[in-house]
Amino acid sequence: MSMALLILHDLNGEEVLINTDNITAAKRKEPDANSVVKDPFTKLYFTTKDKTMDAMGFPDTVKETPAEIAELARKG
Repeated sequence: MSMALLILHDLNGEEVLINTDNITAAKRKEPDANSVVKDPFTKLYFTTKDKTMDAMGFPDTVKETPAEIAELARKG
């Protein structure tokens, strides 16, 4: 089974990964000098957040870039 994943670019040229099957998105964030978090990360956005016990521990952020997430999805 494959997902419909698209990598778009926002107005700043940043990559945004969209899963068109259920309209979720992943956007890369680069912390600024005032941020507590220093390493770049990808914020995951969901249309609805699964709050069941099965979803416990599922992250809202990951270290992979949107392109890396798309590649992992293709392999998996």
